[in-house]
Amino acid sequence: MLTVTENAAQHLKDLLDQNRTEKDQVIRMVQKEEGGWDLVLANVQPKDKTFDKDGEAVLAIDKEINDLLSEMVLDVMKSTKGNRLSLSPKKPS
Repeated sequence: MLTVTENAAQHLKDLLDQNRTEKDQVIRMVQKEEGGWDLVLANVQPKDKTFDKDGEAVLAIDKEINDLLSEMVLDVMKSTKGNRLSLSPKKPS
C-alpha cells in the first residue's frame, strides 16, 4: 500500500481547503496516459483506498493504482517554487 507521510497529508489537506468546490471532494491520484501521475479534484469511488488527515479523507486512489504504488512513499519536497508532493520508493528497513 502507498505510504502517505504526515507532511504530505497536511499538504493535501491544505490544497483541498484552497481548491475544493464541493464538500465531499478529495484529491484523486490518476495515471496520465503519457506516464506519470496527476492530481485532480474528485469524489471518492466505491473501491478507492482513501488517506485521511484529521479524520477527513484527503486523497483517494483506485485499487489498481494502490497496487502499483505499494512500494512508494508520497511526501513533501521543498523547492524554490514552494512545497511540492514527491513520490519515491520506500527505503528498505
